[in-house]
Amino acid sequence: MAGAFPAGRTLLMRNSRVPLTSLEADWVMMVAIAATLADGMIDPAESVRLRMLAYLNPMYREVSSVEEYIRLCARAVKTRGPWSVGRRAARVLPQALCELAYACAAEMIYAGKGIHPSEHEFLSHLRKELKIPGELAGKINAVSAIRSRSG
Repeated sequence: MAGAFPAGRTLLMRNSRVPLTSLEADWVMMVAIAATLADGMIDPAESVRLRMLAYLNPMYREVSSVEEYIRLCARAVKTRGPWSVGRRAARVLPQALCELAYACAAEMIYAGKGIHPSEHEFLSHLRKELKIPGELAGKINAVSAIRSRSG
């Protein structure tokens, strides 16, 4: 399977401290970005959450410019189309990382000011593509909604 970026190149370098290939990290980020684009736009709160995902997750430790990395991943998502990203990610990611990718996508969607019907539809589609059991998806969605409460 070709990488997310031209000529098999990825944005991250393999690091022995991080037991992931850069290709896997790229696809997790692209799933999160695809979720932000499900309603056709990136809400400011979603943009902040994308950066926080990269800052807080150890698989992005080697990224020197988070903003540039997100911009390049977003370009790759827009080229493929947000709705095709889940299917492609499912071919690359082991099941545990499919669950992480789904959780990141849910976090992005619940970060906005309410959920647009297209975002709900996207999560349902993504859950099927990534083979996330319905019960687990429900728990992830509930926690994501709780984490996004502001009062």
